[in-house]
Amino acid sequence: MKTKNDFIKGHFVHVPNDLTTDPFDMRGEIGLVDHTNYKEQISTVLFRDGTVGEYQLSALEILYPLNALLYRFQMRYAEMKYNEIETVKRIIESSRQNHHDWALRIACFDEVIKGLCVTDCETFHEMNLDIDRHLGIAKRMPKEEKSTLLGRAVRISEFGNYRPGELGITVSVDTNSSKATILLKDAGLWTYNFECLQTLYPLNVLVSRYQKRQRELTKAERKSVRNIISCIMTKKHLWALEIAISKSVISDICLTDLKNLHSLRRDIAEKLSFRKNSL
Repeated sequence: MKTKNDFIKGHFVHVPNDLTTDPFDMRGEIGLVDHTNYKEQISTVLFRDGTVGEYQLSALEILYPLNALLYRFQMRYAEMKYNEIETVKRIIESSRQNHHDWALRIACFDEVIKGLCVTDCETFHEMNLDIDRHLGIAKRMPKEEKSTLLGRAVRISEFGNYRPGELGITVSVDTNSSKATILLKDAGLWTYNFECLQTLYPLNVLVSRYQKRQRELTKAERKSVRNIISCIMTKKHLWALEIAISKSVISDICLTDLKNLHSLRRDIAEKLSFRKNSL
């Protein structure tokens, strides 16, 4: 018998706030689908605090596939308010940059936006089996070239004039003025100087810093850094950032600011260019 494609595995899902029965008490939380039993219509979901829960496909909420989301946006555009249009644009941009967890958080923040952008996992799976039949549009979107500073998970430091401590995603970067615009959970856009935004070191730098300092760390601290590395490798950058800011010694190893990150990236690019020209 032909095995069904598991389109839901590795996707972020939202447990509805109004779910009637939730033995795992994760209403309102976002988790990652580990695997799905399609015969029983049950998905196993991993949450950031380590909770593992099983939910019916029809009970879990997920963003529409990007093409479906674009199609629904186009169909509803004329009847939408300005702030709703801007919010959906930010959700689409976050999805294109593979920040699906952040896009889902924004989509679930408002009921009108949620009605446009979010479906249940059962419908999501059926759409992916034949999205052309559902929508009559091309299945894949072209990939866009982007700066290494775009789409990064960041935290507003205490030097930020507004909403320090909150997390966001960089959606616009001006390296000439050293300013970045970030998208917050409530879909707000705010611009900060590079030095006001904390972000994770590049993976190779982070690993090197960890190796140099692991002897001074406790067992729990070493485990936290390894979890951060694992999250980065599996592209769960927001989760990695949330772990990194949980303790000052972990932050000191794992976090830098956008200004320093930009300098690091530039130095690496110059060294690679020098080596290439020297050959």
